[in-house]
Parts: sequence; structure tokens; C-alpha cells
Amino acid sequence: MTPTKAAQKPYQVSALAGIAPPRKIADSVTEAAANNATAAGYRKGAVRPGMVAPQGFSAGAQQQMQAAQQQASGVGEGAQQAAGIRAEDQMFNANQQGEYEQRVQGRLNSNYGLQTGMNQANFQKQMARMSGHMNMNLAQQQAWQQLRLALLSRTE
Repeated sequence: MTPTKAAQKPYQVSALAGIAPPRKIADSVTEAAANNATAAGYRKGAVRPGMVAPQGFSAGAQQQMQAAQQQASGVGEGAQQAAGIRAEDQMFNANQQGEYEQRVQGRLNSNYGLQTGMNQANFQKQMARMSGHMNMNLAQQQAWQQLRLALLSRTE
């Protein structure tokens, strides 16, 4: 036995079941998409007070407040989209993992049923063999007994 054959497999149960592990969305992909959504929200909310002031007038406190509200709104939308992306990806990964575990358990249960059936067939085969041997021995004993009786009846 070589060391590689003796080493434990990384997916012992799935190797036993013959099912490959599920494909999931990587965390780096999820975070990249979430960061892009957050950045889009920042871009959407990037408003300077001078942009909301009427043309020809300088920005005052009201324009600063409007710009801050638009900025907060954009950042909030971006954060909400990022949270949605993370939640969807986590739900997808959890669903993939759950389906994988169900397939593995189903395969293991099927294998167990097959193994139990084969064990039962082997047991029945052994019982039939033992019964056949016992019947042969009993028939042989009866034949010897009849032979003895026949010989004894001739001696008289």
C-alpha cells in the first residue's frame, strides 16, 4: 500500500457515494459584485451643493442639505443592493450545499439498501446450503438405517 492510497480522501462520504461536491459562488466574486453595487451607489449620490443650487446663485445651507440627502440616498441604495447580492449568493450556496447533502444521503441510503439486500441474499444462500447438507445427511442416515434393517431382516 502506498502512502497516497493510505491517506484519507478529502471527501470521504462523497467519494463513498460517488457524487462530486457542489459548485458554489466564491466569496471573492460575491464581494466584488457587492463592492461594485456600493460604488455605484456612491457615484449616484455624488452630488455637490453647487450642483443643486439654481444657476447663477451660490449654494447655501438648503442646497448643502439637499446634496447630503441625495448622497445619503445613493449610498443607502448601494448598500441595499450590496446586501441583496450577498444574501442571494449565500442563499444560492446554502441551497447548493443542501441539495448536495440530500444527494449524498440518498446515495448512501440506496447503497445501504443494496448492501442489506445482498447480505440477506447471502444469508439465505448459506441457510439453503446448510439445509441441503442437513437433508443429505438425514437421507444418508435413513438409507443406512434401511440398509441395516434389510440386513437384519435377512438374518432371521
